[in-house]
Amino acid sequence: MRSPLAFLAALGRLFVDLGLALSACAIVLVAWSALERPITPPDWDGRVPGVTYSGYRPGQGPAQQRYPGAEEVAQDMALLAPHTRRVRTYSSTEGPDVPEIAARHGLDVMAGAWLGKDRAKNERELQGLMRQASEHRNVSRLIVGNEVMLREDLAEAELIAALDRVRRSTRKPVSTADTWHMWLQHPKLAAHVDFIAIHILPYWEGVKIEEAAAYTLERLKRVKAAYPNKPVVITETGWPSHGDVQWDAIPTPQAQARYLREFIARARSLGIDYYVIEAFDGQWKRDEEGRPGPYWGLFDAFRQWKIPTEGPLWVHQGWQDRVVPALGCVLALGVLLSWRFRRWHWWARLSAVLAVAAGTSFVLWRGMAGVGSYAPVQSTLIDAALAGLLLVSLLVFAVQLIEALDVLGTRRWRRAFAATPWPDERPVPMVSLHVAISNEPPDMVIATLESLRRLDWPALEVLVIDNNTANEALWRPVQAWIAQHPERFRFWTLPACEGFKAGALNFALAQTDPHAEVIGIVDADYQVEPFWLREVMGHFASPEVAVVQAPQAHRDYESDLLARSANWEFEGFFRAGMHHRNERNAIIQHGTMCLVRTSALRDAGGWGQWTLCEDTELGLRLLTRGWELRYVDRVYGRGLTPENFAALRSQRRRWALGAMQILKGHAGALCGRSQLTLAQRYHFVAGWLPWLQEALQVAVMLTSVCWTLGMLLWPRYIEPPIPGTLALMLAVVLGRTAIGAAVYATKVRCTWRESLEAAIASMALNYAVACGVWAGLLGRHARFIVTAKAGASARRGRRRLPPEAKWALALLVAAIATLIQNGVDAPEPLCWAVALVVMALPHCAALWLSFAPRGGRPGPHPVGASQGKSLPAATDCALPSSTGQ
Repeated sequence: MRSPLAFLAALGRLFVDLGLALSACAIVLVAWSALERPITPPDWDGRVPGVTYSGYRPGQGPAQQRYPGAEEVAQDMALLAPHTRRVRTYSSTEGPDVPEIAARHGLDVMAGAWLGKDRAKNERELQGLMRQASEHRNVSRLIVGNEVMLREDLAEAELIAALDRVRRSTRKPVSTADTWHMWLQHPKLAAHVDFIAIHILPYWEGVKIEEAAAYTLERLKRVKAAYPNKPVVITETGWPSHGDVQWDAIPTPQAQARYLREFIARARSLGIDYYVIEAFDGQWKRDEEGRPGPYWGLFDAFRQWKIPTEGPLWVHQGWQDRVVPALGCVLALGVLLSWRFRRWHWWARLSAVLAVAAGTSFVLWRGMAGVGSYAPVQSTLIDAALAGLLLVSLLVFAVQLIEALDVLGTRRWRRAFAATPWPDERPVPMVSLHVAISNEPPDMVIATLESLRRLDWPALEVLVIDNNTANEALWRPVQAWIAQHPERFRFWTLPACEGFKAGALNFALAQTDPHAEVIGIVDADYQVEPFWLREVMGHFASPEVAVVQAPQAHRDYESDLLARSANWEFEGFFRAGMHHRNERNAIIQHGTMCLVRTSALRDAGGWGQWTLCEDTELGLRLLTRGWELRYVDRVYGRGLTPENFAALRSQRRRWALGAMQILKGHAGALCGRSQLTLAQRYHFVAGWLPWLQEALQVAVMLTSVCWTLGMLLWPRYIEPPIPGTLALMLAVVLGRTAIGAAVYATKVRCTWRESLEAAIASMALNYAVACGVWAGLLGRHARFIVTAKAGASARRGRRRLPPEAKWALALLVAAIATLIQNGVDAPEPLCWAVALVVMALPHCAALWLSFAPRGGRPGPHPVGASQGKSLPAATDCALPSSTGQ
């Protein structure tokens, strides 16, 4: 039973966790309130003097010659009757007889005739308009043509003739409707109309919403001054709720409601006669007016009222109804999260809960962002693809954030392993070191063997297995050197070895001295410190330990940009990621500077020849058997970075391909019943999630280039994605960059310049990773390719364009073409162009590293090798892998 003091201490920690969660939720709630920018225009009773009406429903439109039926028009009139007493129509021939149906609901009609370039159709429209005027008493005014002068469909004389003809047929007032400035440009029309019918739409003129209502009244005043003896009626005014930005005019639901409430309040006080455009959203108008066309309605296309008539207006009306309950759930989760990671510093726990709250907010925002939008199916698909990529990016961001907070925020690692010498009182165990070589420069290999000869360990053998080397001149000097040092070294050459390195290591396992208790793996380019074994062998005194892993490190990289970038890119994982994994016994085993208990290796079935990452696969297999793997963060040997960018990208592609092979091959253990802990499963799945994201990014890039081509060719039908989604994608990229910068600044001993170079190298390898992931997932045949690490020939050779060049060119051309067609004023195309540039950055980084100036890098010191007697040779790797192909 706990003591009262212990109970009080636990209660105090719980209150701290609650306080951190409350603080995070409060921060997010304040951010929502600030970003929503509430405004409070005058309240409105929802009534207007008149409203324009085109009754097309979704799927209907004049282009398709599909018109609403009489019953649908009657439903519309019933919806409009509580909000207005007058409606304006645009055509006298398309659809049912609107005046007759409107009369049943007590509605007055300003009837219109649509005039264009089709003279026969114009005649039918005029005949229909005159018939409506004579047959329906509720037709009070007539409009002959809508914006005919603006579109230049008819000459002024032709329009005057049509006006005169209609005026002679009726005593009802007749006019033509056009924009306010067209009336000022065509004063002759005034003599042939009974009133001036003007359109004032501040949105189309790029007016700020704050100035829109005043702008409308000022333009009305100018027209009245030009025609003091004629009544002036505003036959169209309003604001769209979605669409493209027109200079300073931004179409949003908030802006639409604000304009109507501000204008209507002032128009009532001044006694202005006006019609609001329009009654219902019309999806069909996209073909004629572009993206804003469908969004001018008081009701949406499904006949739901759109406009908040009283109280504050928010960017997302009613956001509190979703955000507050969601943050309540986040609060509970945040307390649990803070309690679970109570070993972290308070700021790390606060950051974790804040990230959860921000992620939840994004999901809510994304769900509200498309409300009221009638995007084409194509736009919906690209938005869904980008949203899917963004969700994966957020998941990757969450994984990397957890890793960074764990590395930076943990007060003390529970599994921090230091140098541990072998106990003096116990017999020294024998160690067998295995060096697999293939097509390696002999001087480099001999330099490695020289360092192994200097190891301070009494019971030691070194087995060197050359495999799949066609050029005998490469392995003969190594054989000769070993012949001079038979006390510790043995050599075999395997001309045709299945499984390549894994097969060679399995062959070495079969040749290992039976007394060897530990097997060590060293790469052919590594030069090892003499005290390596002396300092770490003590860990094997614990019977549960199967692997002791030291970090990979590099030498001779300082004066070469590519080598330096590659070195520091590697360093981030060993200084941070391995600690994070080691804390939960889930490290990635690496095939150099690695010691493995011989009995554990044999019991596990040796090295897996079915994967290109036999080292990592063995580590996971040992974990599934309940063994412990330890990471000692001290450098005991240094190798060479890949010789050129082609070698670097080939190496990373091989790692990614092998990782996917492992995920597929061990899916049962990772997802089903096994001895793996939840933390171990998490690290082996989440650790490779960023690589899976890169694979998805390739598909998105291809789609984006094709999408941009569609935007350029068919801009009315294919539009840019939601800018907010693209902005958040950029924010995720910046967030991941900030995380990496924080980790490097704290845990990696390098300059800011070197940290930047590491970030560039990491970006440059994205496409190589993606290719490896796809190859692994699709099960393509994989062949082990040795990473070139020494020799000057690669530097002197002709440099070829990397595969990334074509992606960089395609994405940058797409971005430039988008800006050329749309300019930089519209945020949607601008955001899309920025997104394309961001997608191109990794490929530009690859191109830059491929052709960056190369500094000198010393190779291994030549070591003389005299000819010695021949050593045993093998012609095949006969030892099978117990895991199978």
